[in-house]
Amino acid sequence: MSDTTGLSGDTCYRHPNRQSYVLCQRCGRTICPACQTQAAVGVHCPECVQEARQSAPRTKPRIVTAFRSSSDAPVVTYSLMGVSAFVFLVNLVLPGIVLALAYVPGRVISAPWTLVTANFATSGLFGLLFNLLAIFLIGRTLETMLGRGRYLALFLLAGLGAATATELFGGYVLGASPAIFGLLICVFMIQRTQGSNNWGILVLVAAYLIYSMVIGGAGWIGYLGAIGAAALTSLILLRTRRREAANQQRLLLIGLAAALVVVTAAHALL
Repeated sequence: MSDTTGLSGDTCYRHPNRQSYVLCQRCGRTICPACQTQAAVGVHCPECVQEARQSAPRTKPRIVTAFRSSSDAPVVTYSLMGVSAFVFLVNLVLPGIVLALAYVPGRVISAPWTLVTANFATSGLFGLLFNLLAIFLIGRTLETMLGRGRYLALFLLAGLGAATATELFGGYVLGASPAIFGLLICVFMIQRTQGSNNWGILVLVAAYLIYSMVIGGAGWIGYLGAIGAAALTSLILLRTRRREAANQQRLLLIGLAAALVVVTAAHALL
């Protein structure tokens, strides 16, 4: 306990030349207005305030606690959005970086990282905003349903499926749109297992595919690959959702990823 000198005096214990009749609520010493810190009840002196701060439990920033397994914050969704926005901003400073991160046939040999980076390489502002909105609306719910690891695996495997289809049939992968279609397919499959009548999702996907074909872009080939890979991934997740099948689920997801990479690389080497 702090020194109680001046407990019954009428001058501040820190400033003897200042008269006061206000006592610290914790230690009872006389303190002048300059030394008073308002508390829930009464006022505290500087030493008691310091002691209270030192004994108070340390709290970590929200951004740190959000990444804990006990947190339900959709950190993967926000991270995917952040990486996409970051790549777009970098492209404004270093024009052409987006094209270097995109996937085109054969690039798996010279730049294998583009199998992943292509999912975040968006050059147009409208396309970026569309992708961010879609990930925000779909991803938060899906991440909560699947869990962070499974949700990230779904996103990356859908993007990998897009790269494989592009390698086999042509086109390119540029941005998160193929992976987003993969997320939609997963939502469709999950809701169907729950008995929901959600055929509208397939109508939306089909309409966008037709639109992509009509405007002449070759990116729709990647969409088909992403849809196929996402459907297989969703099937694995649904069939192995029991806790005792966790190891089997990991092996199947790793096997699917390996198969896609092998097929892509083998075709590129031919």
